[in-house]
Amino acid sequence: MTPKGWLITAGGTAIALVIGYLAFELHQERKAHLEQAFRADSIAAALDTTRAVSARAQQILGDSLRGVERRAVQVVGITPDELDKALKRYSTSIIATVASIKPLVDVQRTAPVTVTAQDERKADFVVDSAPYHVKAAVALPAPPASGRIGLSVRLDSARVSYRIQCGKAKDGGVKPASVEISSPPWLSMGITNATTDQTVCNAPAQTTPLWEKVLWSAAGFGGGWLVFHH
Repeated sequence: MTPKGWLITAGGTAIALVIGYLAFELHQERKAHLEQAFRADSIAAALDTTRAVSARAQQILGDSLRGVERRAVQVVGITPDELDKALKRYSTSIIATVASIKPLVDVQRTAPVTVTAQDERKADFVVDSAPYHVKAAVALPAPPASGRIGLSVRLDSARVSYRIQCGKAKDGGVKPASVEISSPPWLSMGITNATTDQTVCNAPAQTTPLWEKVLWSAAGFGGGWLVFHH
């Protein structure tokens, strides 16, 4: 190989090394910046608690539903537990909630009283207040006999809707993840824990595209061909 060829080869190699080093440094910088953004997002999510949805969202839900939400902590892969292993699946989100039904207290009802030939007083009472539907039949015979009550209680079914939502990207390009729950107003919902995989709202880092690999390979072959023929 001529001195000119050696010079071209050395120069091309040096340029390739510089470009590779700069690309690596840029990749590492972006990776560190993204990790820092995820840490900030996780801290904000961990400090969040169950809260009512915005007034606009509640207006859309109407009076028949109540909405609550909470930020979700985003992690790099959720560790499979015994349930995942038993089902032979993996979880991308784990949401823990607690629900309580409003109490039925101090209910006053009136009903007409009838008296039987045996001097037994009877009355039927109805309580129809969601989610409770109560019917009570009361009979009070003359003393010293004991009074009786026949009671039936039915509860409405609660339709609960869960949504895992992704917000707009913030500083660092990280999209926050949130959990929203819609339920009847008589069912008080709380979110005690919300965890999602980072890939639910944030796509994994892209690898080098195939066209870029092909382009670099072609450049390498072209450079080698030029050196060989000079």
